[in-house]
Amino acid sequence: MPLKLVKKGKTWHVDGYVNGVRHRESTHTGSREHAEAKRKDLERDLEDRAYHKSSVFADAVNIYGEKGGEMRYVKPLLDNLEGMRLRDITPVVVSALSTKLYGHCEPGTVRRHFYTPLNAIMRKAHQAHLCPLTVFDAPKVKRKPVDYANDQWLRTFLEHAFQRIALTVLFMTLTGARVTEACRLAVGDLDLSRGFALLRLTKNGKSRRVSLAPMLVDALRAWIIDQRLLDPAAPVFGYASRYSVNQAIERVCAKAGIPYLSSHKVGRHAFAARLLAEGKSLKLLQEAGGWSSMQLVADTYGHLEQSMVDEALRETGTALLTKMGSAVPTDRKSRLVGQVLDTLEDDGVFRGSTNNHDLPAIAGDSDGGRCRDRTYDPTRVKMGVIGEKNPGNPENPDNLQGR
Repeated sequence: MPLKLVKKGKTWHVDGYVNGVRHRESTHTGSREHAEAKRKDLERDLEDRAYHKSSVFADAVNIYGEKGGEMRYVKPLLDNLEGMRLRDITPVVVSALSTKLYGHCEPGTVRRHFYTPLNAIMRKAHQAHLCPLTVFDAPKVKRKPVDYANDQWLRTFLEHAFQRIALTVLFMTLTGARVTEACRLAVGDLDLSRGFALLRLTKNGKSRRVSLAPMLVDALRAWIIDQRLLDPAAPVFGYASRYSVNQAIERVCAKAGIPYLSSHKVGRHAFAARLLAEGKSLKLLQEAGGWSSMQLVADTYGHLEQSMVDEALRETGTALLTKMGSAVPTDRKSRLVGQVLDTLEDDGVFRGSTNNHDLPAIAGDSDGGRCRDRTYDPTRVKMGVIGEKNPGNPENPDNLQGR
């Protein structure tokens, strides 16, 4: 536990643990305010003693890389912070550098290229006892609804695509594989007899086994035989990178006259949208697509699940009303009530009326008693029959023969 203040007699004392070592000493003051200041200074000094004060950012990067950290976005950080002491890297310094390097970029890009690698490096430095644990707050990202390839788009695309790119897109959209995972897929990673494929190096560093639809298995088997892919290490689709795949997709889209959608939209996004459209849960989607974080799945695809919930509620309501049959109030009286309410609204009776005195009074009630009468029937007010005897059937207030 951190250091805390304990009063003994008239003097405040400090007691607690820092880095697993207990510390107890007097602050030599009876003032709570002065004692709190001394407690903070002591805690800071004790933490500093546990770390190497001379450690610089380059030391942290070396440890991060040695532990297998992703180095793709580290170079700009290292170029600007290489010789700076870790204890001197403050939120002010970080914000200024973020603006300098990525001030022209969207918040999502800033998080991915700057704050994520920086916080990962600082976390490894803390684990190596180079500095206290420091986490820098990244800018908030406003999630936009994802764009994905629907079934009609996919059908048109496949009708105009050559076999290689058609198979690649089918593999991504049916398995949720990322484009780089599809590019790295080797013949030896396929188990066509059992209908599985192994994605060895995924984004989160874990391998993932995906199930293959029977028709996709047949198409892959025919492709391997046709291309004579005998080497287990040979790439199945033959694309060098995601850029090659996206260029091929773009050519097919231009030929077919359909909007261009990137490999991620025709693959991973379409995969997620299809599962949710079939009523599958976000948890199942996370497992099927190999997402490491449930929060990421909810943030990215939660709106798709909500749309399916809305549709399910509508279908359930329709089914219930169908079962109710003639009990559902759809007779002439209900239609008249709706017409009268529409008329009153058109006349401005309900529009912007927040004061009871703005409402028309019921006959025989000069102070707007209508607002207190829970049995008020707007059809009878409009027809002027409230307060007078209904000549049609006095025992049936819904009988409108007296109109």
